[in-house]
Amino acid sequence: MERQRKILFVCSAISAAIVLYCYNPFELYFQNDDFIHIPLSANGELLQHNTFRPICDLSIMLDYYLWGKNAYGYHFTNLILHIICTILVFLLSRDLFNKYAHAKDVRFAFITSLIFFLYPMHSEAVFWILGRSAILGCIFFLLSIIFFLKREKKIFFFLSVFFAFTAWLSYESSWVLPVALLCISVVDVKTGASSFKKERLYISVIILAFCAYIITRDYYIHEIIGQYEAAGFLNCNIQLLSQNFFKLMMRSWLPPFIDSNWLIVSFFIVAALLFLLYYNIKTGAARAFFLILIALWLISLVLYASLGIDTKGTEGERFLYMPSIPVCMILGFLSSLFFEKKLQKVILVSLGILYLGILYINTTNYRLAGTIVKTTLAEVKKLKTGQSLYVQRLPQAAHGALIFRDGFKEAVDWITSPQEPHEIIICSQMQENEPLQYSYKVQYTDSITIDQCSGAKPETQSNVLLFSYTDSVLYIFR
Repeated sequence: MERQRKILFVCSAISAAIVLYCYNPFELYFQNDDFIHIPLSANGELLQHNTFRPICDLSIMLDYYLWGKNAYGYHFTNLILHIICTILVFLLSRDLFNKYAHAKDVRFAFITSLIFFLYPMHSEAVFWILGRSAILGCIFFLLSIIFFLKREKKIFFFLSVFFAFTAWLSYESSWVLPVALLCISVVDVKTGASSFKKERLYISVIILAFCAYIITRDYYIHEIIGQYEAAGFLNCNIQLLSQNFFKLMMRSWLPPFIDSNWLIVSFFIVAALLFLLYYNIKTGAARAFFLILIALWLISLVLYASLGIDTKGTEGERFLYMPSIPVCMILGFLSSLFFEKKLQKVILVSLGILYLGILYINTTNYRLAGTIVKTTLAEVKKLKTGQSLYVQRLPQAAHGALIFRDGFKEAVDWITSPQEPHEIIICSQMQENEPLQYSYKVQYTDSITIDQCSGAKPETQSNVLLFSYTDSVLYIFR
């Protein structure tokens, strides 16, 4: 037993070190609409663009007071929040495994939290500054459940309701929380831990709190859910919703860059493994707990069926941050059933190596995205007074790591002020699927060609700076 603990500790330490290297905040930068929302938060605007995430906006505002326009500080906060969430996953897994699966060995909760920490299919939430809303929602979501498990004491139940409200004020993925607490209550009634009457009171309070949140949300932003988040639901587009739900479901287990045929094959493999796991669970409470994890995973994906997720890149992986919690618990549950078997240990180690490899690939993409943004803005700062900036083939994303799909003009305004160009005209953008190479370079030239531009052509070339992007070089025409 002691030897196993030492091996687990060494493997965990190595994995954690690699994860910290991948999430190194000094290698990352601002991206995309970071340049839209961070300045708004810096000015104290906590309700932005028809979103209702004031806690996330508040955290960005506090970051601005700490770090100003230094991107590494914001990414450092994201990393700290991810570590806090990982610790809470450990605490909740320990309590749930002990209560429902009779697995008192904390190794299995530790394995669950370790898998969550290096889980690469939700990396967008950590790599992208604005993705932190998903992390904040999860932190308060987990705190609410942890205190709900101790709801017999009034103060703990009050804290559960309080953190539920803060979760809803952070990110919409936490809307699944009333269902999670209801499932816990149902299982407790089944095992005789609480009376139905008392459980009904607990859940009624949670539902009333959620209704109060919905009313507050509607009062401030004049809608419960917007066209962007719920177009598929509002238009009753069953085909789109079904396709997106399937992609979300499979991307919970698989990395991007997977062929669609493999997605279908993988579906049957995952379904067979989950059935095999359920078949090997012996106690009724443990089976009920396993089914709750499956239900929470699926229900939490429904919330984002209208938006979907990229199967060729990391865009949309922030939607998987909360659903990845039951996924990691299922894997931790699997380890508690078969941990003593050598094959299971090999599978866990192989899974860890696979996850670390995928995370490293994601790291490269986000560092490339940050490099392009930083390089571009550094060159914009060299503009002379009165010059106009023309931009050709502006890159949008690097395998899902957003670059300048939005926010280019806002970035120039925020980062380069007061040396702003006289005029900014975006002539064209790269296709989303065009590959970009790391590391990105800058090359200067004296010749100038402005084409594919809907803006007015310059009268004199001396007042023009032209940026033209290729897959590996930013050409600057003076």
